[in-house]
Amino acid sequence: MSAIRGTFKDGQIILAAAPPTDWPDGAEVRLELVDPLGTDSDEGDDPESIAMRLAEHDALEPFLSEEDDARWRKARQEYKEWELANREKRDKMIEGFFP
Repeated sequence: MSAIRGTFKDGQIILAAAPPTDWPDGAEVRLELVDPLGTDSDEGDDPESIAMRLAEHDALEPFLSEEDDARWRKARQEYKEWELANREKRDKMIEGFFP
C-alpha cells in the first residue's frame, strides 16, 4: 500500500492528493504526525515521493497578498540599492572598530 499526505486544519485532514483508486471502501487507515523537520525516513527521492511533495507545495496558500508581495519586493530592492550606495561608508565604519 502507498501512503498519501495531508494537512490538519480546523479539525479536518485535507489530503494533498486523492487516495489510490485500489483502496477498498471502508479500508482502515493510519494517521501519524509528520516530523516537522522533514526528516521522516519515508520521504524518498523516487518520482512518486517528489511528485507528492510538489503537490503539497502547490496546495499551499500564499503568505502575502499580491499587493503586499509587490511592496515587499520594492522595499527589498530599495534597501539593496541603499546598501550598495553606502557600502564604502559602512566598510570604513566597521574597519574603525578594529585597531
